[in-house]
Amino acid sequence: MVRESPDARARKLTAREVEVIGMLAAGHTTPEIGSRLHISTVTARNHIQNILEKLEVHSKAEVVAFAFQKRLL
Repeated sequence: MVRESPDARARKLTAREVEVIGMLAAGHTTPEIGSRLHISTVTARNHIQNILEKLEVHSKAEVVAFAFQKRLL
């Protein structure tokens, strides 16, 4: 569970953001994530931007790497 993660950055993530990270890890594009979650592409992009800020990384690839390193996925 993210809330129990020893990494303070990971604990900042919402359940929805973790769901989005899982979709990024599966190779889905921002529009695909929006479609699958029944949200707009803009909302999906906003989730990704929030994830980047919370994890203090600069790319989707870094988000996925972080998630695997911290065992979020």
